[in-house]
Amino acid sequence: KEVLSNDKAQRFLYEFERRDGSTRWLEVTARSYPTTGGERRLILVARDTTERKFAEESLRHQALHDSLTGLPNRLQLTNLLEKMLPTTSSTSGQGLLVYLNLDYFKVVNNTIGHEAGDQVLINIVRLLQTSLRPGEMLARVEGDEFVLAWPDTPHRAAENRCDNILRLLASLKCGGMQDPMMHVSACAGMAPIQPQLSARELLSQASSACYAAKRRGRHHCNWYTRSEDEREAKSDDVRWTNRIEEALSQRTFVLHYQPIVTAKSGKTVFYEALIRWPVEGGGWVSPGTFLPVAERVGIIEKIDEYVMECAAEALREYSQLQLCINLSGKSLQRSDLITVIESVLSPYAHRVIFEITETAIVSQLGQARQLMLALQSHGYRFALDDFGMGYCSLAYLRDLPANILKIDGSFIKELATQAFNRALLRSLTEIARLLGQQTVAEHVETAEQHALINELGIDYAQGYFFGKAQPLESLPLRTTQPLPHPAIPAIR
Repeated sequence: KEVLSNDKAQRFLYEFERRDGSTRWLEVTARSYPTTGGERRLILVARDTTERKFAEESLRHQALHDSLTGLPNRLQLTNLLEKMLPTTSSTSGQGLLVYLNLDYFKVVNNTIGHEAGDQVLINIVRLLQTSLRPGEMLARVEGDEFVLAWPDTPHRAAENRCDNILRLLASLKCGGMQDPMMHVSACAGMAPIQPQLSARELLSQASSACYAAKRRGRHHCNWYTRSEDEREAKSDDVRWTNRIEEALSQRTFVLHYQPIVTAKSGKTVFYEALIRWPVEGGGWVSPGTFLPVAERVGIIEKIDEYVMECAAEALREYSQLQLCINLSGKSLQRSDLITVIESVLSPYAHRVIFEITETAIVSQLGQARQLMLALQSHGYRFALDDFGMGYCSLAYLRDLPANILKIDGSFIKELATQAFNRALLRSLTEIARLLGQQTVAEHVETAEQHALINELGIDYAQGYFFGKAQPLESLPLRTTQPLPHPAIPAIR
């Protein structure tokens, strides 16, 4: 009746169960039109969207769960905690978060190998799951970090229970034949659930308590204390901010360039510019250490601008060089960003591809779309980076005028053993092609993975199999070929 009453087309999504028990999804578009006799007739167009629906659900699941253990990841934990917190109160002295960090797990990996190390993590998860009570939750938030949510555990009993968890982990031998005496140990931080805290604040408090415990040595647990946390956080941020500002002023940061190749031929066609921070003694400060601080204290935009300046020098020196340059979510908020980019990179616009993560774009979708269209009119291109690790809705691909889709490496890691991953990437590749987008597979590390992505029709590949990031002078630039310019999608 609603459709018959107006001339507007409307869409409906229906779920059907077949006789064999399987589920199918149909998207029905309905529109009415008047006849000469004054009646209105209805046109229905039905389309089977089952594969797209399953692909979206799979992407959403992978975005919210750890691929190795199947546990909720940090994003999903935050979502679940936000739902849990209003129903949990610390006024009665119960309810807490426990943040676990394994001691020296890098040494374990280096001793027994990463594959065996993954199996140890799986065994740890099984042990921790045996300790869970109804209504409790376990998540993996980092490589060697886990979080337990105990909404009904009294605070007075929490320390004994936490000690039992640490003893349970210590009983797990993990060295195998290489080191039969090697075992797991961990430190734990406990933070009481408080109604006025957000999930992120509670996680931060539990994490701070855990690292305070680690400073006391292995196999310790510690309650969160506000004064210690605030003092340490402010001190760390001030110290890192000063170091970053000094590195920028002295132009200490350098760019290294990782090749991106055609999947069919393996020939390098363009490079991703990655910032590196050399220190005295020949070492490097990990980008994972200083970039989050720069984002938190508000100087990441300076780093983005610094990278653009260094990239412009490289583009000026090598006429065939084509570069992918990362833009942070903070930079997208700059009102003068287009002016800054044009002042530095305008002579090289057709050789520049800006990479923006899916999460950064979706959090400011309208602004990001306008920026992309404006810069594309000047000749720049855009890549949607780490696709599959953020909000993961295929609908965003229709709304964003991206030229390139970079598929996150988590999909590539188990490509050889997971038939569903292969089917999913084949669908993504076809969807991208329909939208006029090219595809890049990230973190390709083996010949088998290279062969599979080529078979799936992915256009380009990036990863250690083709080369690590190197200084400019080490690049075989004479072998590069210009990247064909894909058509810039029209405004949709």
